[in-house]
Amino acid sequence: MVGVVAGSRNSLAICEDGRLHTWGWNQQGTLGHPPETKTESTPSQVQALENVKIVQATIGGCSDVNG
Repeated sequence: MVGVVAGSRNSLAICEDGRLHTWGWNQQGTLGHPPETKTESTPSQVQALENVKIVQATIGGCSDVNG
C-alpha cells in the first residue's frame, strides 16, 4: 500500500502499482462500484479506473441533504 484514507463512512487504499481499492458505505455507488450492495466490508478495486494509475486520492465527509 502506498496510502490509505478513511472517511466518515468509507475508506480507500492506493496500491504500489496505482490501483485504487475502496470499501465501506456504497449508497448510490459512492465507492465507484455498482450500487447493488449498500455496504462493502472488503476492499475491492474500482474497475472504472483499472487502466489509470492513481497517485493521490481523498474522501469527503457525509452530508445529509434531507435536513
